Amino acid sequence: MIVLSNVVAPSDGIRISQHQTVAFIENERCGEGDLIISEGSVTWICSQSHRGFSLTYPSIILHAVSRDDSVFPDECLYVLVDATKNDLNVESAGGVSHNGRHAEAIEDDGDDEEDKTSEVAIRFIPHDKSILPQLYQQMCECQALNPDENDDFSDEFGEEEELAGTRVGEHVGQGDGPWFTAETQGEPEMSAEGMANLERIMAASQRHLRNGNNEDDEEEEQMDE
Repeated sequence: MIVLSNVVAPSDGIRISQHQTVAFIENERCGEGDLIISEGSVTWICSQSHRGFSLTYPSIILHAVSRDDSVFPDECLYVLVDATKNDLNVESAGGVSHNGRHAEAIEDDGDDEEDKTSEVAIRFIPHDKSILPQLYQQMCECQALNPDENDDFSDEFGEEEELAGTRVGEHVGQGDGPWFTAETQGEPEMSAEGMANLERIMAASQRHLRNGNNEDDEEEEQMDE
């Protein structure tokens, strides 16, 4: 989970701010506060403790509007974050806390446990649910202003276009159960089946990255010989 800390609300490039917004980190309620979407970050600050967190756009893997109450009881803005690309304090299930940017440097016997620690699901629930499409759209526009220059995987994945029969950005599942990445136009919604497909895609992407790193190591060993 993300540990709340003292953060400063952005003052420049603010696209939209929403009071009375409840934040959930994974399944833990953080309280009600202010959600501020600016051109440089997505910031949430608790009204009671005045502590919160700030997300940079390269750290945001995807975001979507979730209206499926079988996944989560409230309509919300769902954000999946890679904590290793942000200055976030992440605490594992065992209570060990470390800074997100340095998470990759910590040795872990299990890759699956490391993935669970670095990828964090955040849900923003505004009191006024009608604002959700606007929050999503502003995040889309701001994320386009902040591309991840070090993300080679996105280009490789885009060339493949399909994974397990599902094209990224298109409807997943049946009926009204699509999920959308930030590159998809229109209002996104995420169903239970879409979430399951999303988890499979994310797991496959992690395997892809690990396999790529192993191949690079083997090539370096061959060159040394």
